[in-house]
Amino acid sequence: MSYLKDSVRGVFWIGSFRGITRAMSLLKTILLARLLSPAQFGIFGVVALTMSLLEVFTETGINIVLVQQKGKVHEFIDSAWVVSIFRGFSIAAVMIFFSGPVSIFFNIPESAHLIVLCAIIPILRGFINPSEVNFQKDLLFKEEFLFRTSIFAVDATISIVLALIYRTPDSLVWGLMAGAFCELVLSHILLKPRPKFHFHKKTAAFIVNRGKWLTFSGILDYLIQNGDNIVVGRLLGATPLGLYQMSYQISTLPVTEISNILSKVAFPIFVKISDNKRNLIKAYFKTLGVVVILSGALSLVLFIFTTPLVNLILGDKWLSIIPTLKVLAVFAFTKSIVLSSYSFLLSIERQEAISIIPFVGFVAMFSCIVPLVNMYGMSGAAVSALIGAICSLAAAFYFISKESRNLAVFNPSEE
Repeated sequence: MSYLKDSVRGVFWIGSFRGITRAMSLLKTILLARLLSPAQFGIFGVVALTMSLLEVFTETGINIVLVQQKGKVHEFIDSAWVVSIFRGFSIAAVMIFFSGPVSIFFNIPESAHLIVLCAIIPILRGFINPSEVNFQKDLLFKEEFLFRTSIFAVDATISIVLALIYRTPDSLVWGLMAGAFCELVLSHILLKPRPKFHFHKKTAAFIVNRGKWLTFSGILDYLIQNGDNIVVGRLLGATPLGLYQMSYQISTLPVTEISNILSKVAFPIFVKISDNKRNLIKAYFKTLGVVVILSGALSLVLFIFTTPLVNLILGDKWLSIIPTLKVLAVFAFTKSIVLSSYSFLLSIERQEAISIIPFVGFVAMFSCIVPLVNMYGMSGAAVSALIGAICSLAAAFYFISKESRNLAVFNPSEE
């Protein structure tokens, strides 16, 4: 089948991109972990939490909505660009205004100037050409591989070089800024159509209306992914926050990458075959099987060999993350299965389900995170994240089962 060929080709190129960038990311993490202290990582963590929160609260779901359109998207590009620019400036203004209160909330005053510096990044991202969506929409996996790898290389190189010179968390911000600027320039040089500053009210309203569930979903995903970081930073301080964020990154990066790769390939393919409901559901379960096998193997290795891996990758000053890392390895496996359901549900335009699934996890996690952190510190935060992921998994299976019945995929009369 053509979608199988597209899947194999997509997995190869996106897998190559993820493999190369994650290898670079691992090298970057190793070097920075040895150059910077856990407390410095915690300071940058506050900055990242602030920017990510504002980005999800203003998420329009532009890329998802454009991929869902089965025809050409030229008529959407101009309005999407204007909306993106406005969003970027809005995020920057709020970051600057709240830089002081955020640093006070976390009791980490060193983070204030970094938040102000980081405000440049959403402005740069706002001007990126929305035609990037055609990489995914038209299954141009090789081209996206070259494009994204170049951007990531700039980010990693700048961060490492500046960290070697200055040994401050500012280097991480400058790396992100360099990557955003590189993406902005390349998107307008290489991609067509190039947007014009034309705003079409009806088109923009359509994009925002179709993306509203994705906005809500993004907010909930943020709270699930970062709520534990917020509580750890607030209750325990900069050093535990840096330790916890490092353990979260090490545990989730290799495992959830499997799900991210397959989901990114699967989503546009699922959209193309969504008229054939039987093939759609079968393709989803095949994808799920691959996610379970690969993610399970990686999580098991991380769980068993936690101590030698931490020693090898990060050094002995990070050994205190080992108990937390074991719990988060199980969390990452569970989360990868949840993420694999999103491409299927989005392909049949069930955006509301993508909001409800993380909401269930959010309620479960926040019902227990504060007492667990107070009792068990970082490990308590990891346990609460795992509880939330398990509840989200139950909700995802509910929706998948419901949609399978609605599509009559397993109805013997259709055989």
